[in-house]
Amino acid sequence: MDNYFDFFGLEITFSIDKASLKKQYFVNTKAYHPDRYINASPKEQLAVLQKSTLNNTAYKTLKDDQKRLAYILTYFGKLGEGTTPEIPQSFLMEMMDINEEVMELQMDYDGAKHHQIQEEANKIISELDDEAKIILSSEDPIESGDPRLDEALAYYLKSKYIRRLQENLDKIES
Repeated sequence: MDNYFDFFGLEITFSIDKASLKKQYFVNTKAYHPDRYINASPKEQLAVLQKSTLNNTAYKTLKDDQKRLAYILTYFGKLGEGTTPEIPQSFLMEMMDINEEVMELQMDYDGAKHHQIQEEANKIISELDDEAKIILSSEDPIESGDPRLDEALAYYLKSKYIRRLQENLDKIES
């Protein structure tokens, strides 16, 4: 796997300088623009096209906080093939009541209850974000075995779960 951080000349960190990322993205966009290689060999044109694609994919991933977090966790083997990350049981127990309320809402819609559940979900995601802020705002380089990876994984799984719950709530109509 190409290392997106290396591609942009950045250290692997949870929090990045987005202005530097954007600046390097534009430098790369210019350097790897296919029109600049119109007279190059087919092999060189293919290589440039691959670099241009990598530039776009890497930029879209690293500029988005959640995508960057998932990328880092995958890069260090915490997510992806061969892994079976689990949401902490204590969190799942907390979510059981909310899930039951959502199921009831789907069967018998109540606007006030819908609003109440949305507010509760927003509060949980806000608390999760606050807990993870110290870790995720760190610009300290990450290396294999870094204990912050496990904390970041727990945050990622919990926030993904609650965001999915929020999406389901948004789909419920009266």
